[in-house]
Amino acid sequence: MADRMPDRFGSLRTRLALLYSIVLFVLAAVMVGAIYLGLSRALSDEPMSRLARFEQLADGAAAGTTDGAAEKPASLVPDDRPVRPWLVIFEEEVNRRALERLRAYSFTALAGLFLGSLVVGWYVAGLVLRPIGRISAVAREITATDLSRRIDLGGPSDELRDLADTFDEMLGRLDESFEGQRRFVAEA
Repeated sequence: MADRMPDRFGSLRTRLALLYSIVLFVLAAVMVGAIYLGLSRALSDEPMSRLARFEQLADGAAAGTTDGAAEKPASLVPDDRPVRPWLVIFEEEVNRRALERLRAYSFTALAGLFLGSLVVGWYVAGLVLRPIGRISAVAREITATDLSRRIDLGGPSDELRDLADTFDEMLGRLDESFEGQRRFVAEA
């Protein structure tokens, strides 16, 4: 008989929980990555200071609009000169910090999601595999002298119930066969 290779990840329940968690993590990471990419592109477009049209107020302050709807716009910077560099630098720094925070929150959320999905995956895998535990326990209790015991698994008609019913049918045939042999030996 060939030697069995040791399982790297333990039980089927552990492997299922890991599989659930990895799939959920990858899907969430793709979604978070898409959001981050979209936001970073939106923030790296032309700063608002370049898009806004300013209106000069009486006290030297400025009011701006992004749609250019001011009745008497008075540009603080002539059209042939660039916007004040400090305003652009400020906006770029605000955008950079916003993206840094989004990245930090995203990594924290993904880590929490992975850990939470491991716990939920472990629980769900346990529920799914519970009938297999029952099948194994009954199969261990059956001996060569008492083949009358059956698994009799209830629940939905699924693959596990098919397995248990097949095992019960096999036990029934074995029981009939052994009973026939006992009768033959008793008569001889």
